[in-house]
This record gives sequence, C-alpha cells and structure tokens, in this order.
Amino acid sequence: MVRVNPLHPDTDTEVHAVLAQGADLLMLPMFAEAWELQAFCAIVAGRVPVVALLETSGAFESLPEWVGTPGLQEVYVGLNDLHLSLRQRFMFEPLALGLLDGVARLARAQGLRFGFGGIARLDGGLLPGRDVLAEHLRLGSQAVILSRTFHDATTADGFEREVATLREAERALGQRSAAQTEADRHRIATAIGQIAAAMPVPDRHAA
Repeated sequence: MVRVNPLHPDTDTEVHAVLAQGADLLMLPMFAEAWELQAFCAIVAGRVPVVALLETSGAFESLPEWVGTPGLQEVYVGLNDLHLSLRQRFMFEPLALGLLDGVARLARAQGLRFGFGGIARLDGGLLPGRDVLAEHLRLGSQAVILSRTFHDATTADGFEREVATLREAERALGQRSAAQTEADRHRIATAIGQIAAAMPVPDRHAA
C-alpha cells in the first residue's frame, strides 16, 4: 500500500507513477470534504482499491457523503491527526467517546474494511497495547499500524516474537463474553478519560 499526497493538481501524474511501480493499494490522506475522495477515486478509476485515511474533522463529519464512493475498499482512522483536528487532548479520546463506533458501523454497512490508530506492545504506551487491541476486536477492526516499539534491533527475531505475542493476546481477547467486552469498553474509556484529563488543553487558536 502506498500513501500518496493529498489531492493536488498533479495527482493524476502521481497516481500513474505509483501504479507503474506496482502499488496494490493507494491511501489518500488529509482530505476534508467528500468531493476530494471522490475525485481521487475517479482518478484511480478502479485500477487498484483505495483506502481513505480519515484524519480530519471535515472527513469525519462528511463520512456519510463519501463512505459509499466506488473504488473505496477501506476506511482507516488516523487517531493522532483526528484528535488534534477535533481539539482533543489525547489521541484515543475519539475511541473513548464512541466516535469510532459510528465509523465502524458505516464502513461495515458498505462492506468496507475498517481500521484505526496505532498499537504499542501489549504492556507499553500510555494506553497499554492490550487495551487498544481489545477495542480493535470489539469494533471489528481489520487493520492497525504497529508502533516503532515492535522493532527490537538487538535481536533478529524481535519483531516476529512481538507480533506472535500480539496474536496470542488477540486469540484470548476474542474469547471474551459480551458482558466482559462491555466491561472492558467501559474500563478503557475511563482510563482514556483520566489520561486526557492530565494533559494540557489544546490551543483553540492553533492552525
């Protein structure tokens, strides 16, 4: 998958060049309005599937207008830029507030893949990777970006070992009952709220 530049006057040329190098998927970042994604998909013209990187407040608000765009295969939520665009304190706040539930629901209704954010090692990160993984499973996510903590430069098999550990946790979390899943959702949302409350209030006048 290749993440290209946001839509610009030479997007057609850029797409042609990327496809000539063998890209299997194209990701469009930083769009804010439905017409931008629609224009991009028209340029790609079905040559490869498109992944919409939802990372602006405009893209979030206009989701119902573009989620059915022909050529779209996946909606991926970029939490870091999205939470900044929404003037929130912590990147996982959209998750705690239930915003991703609606995105996942609309994506599923269109038969699209859905994914979000990044994940640290199981016990790493302000919000432990295990909790992030639990929410991926609850929401039916099919994609996640692994953080740099997964790369252990001291051993040749560090990455493979950490991914295997993640897969083991995925299997265990997949065995939860509906009640356990809901209890985890509430606990994780509370933890996110506590982390966010300790962070500085975003500058409302920042660009």
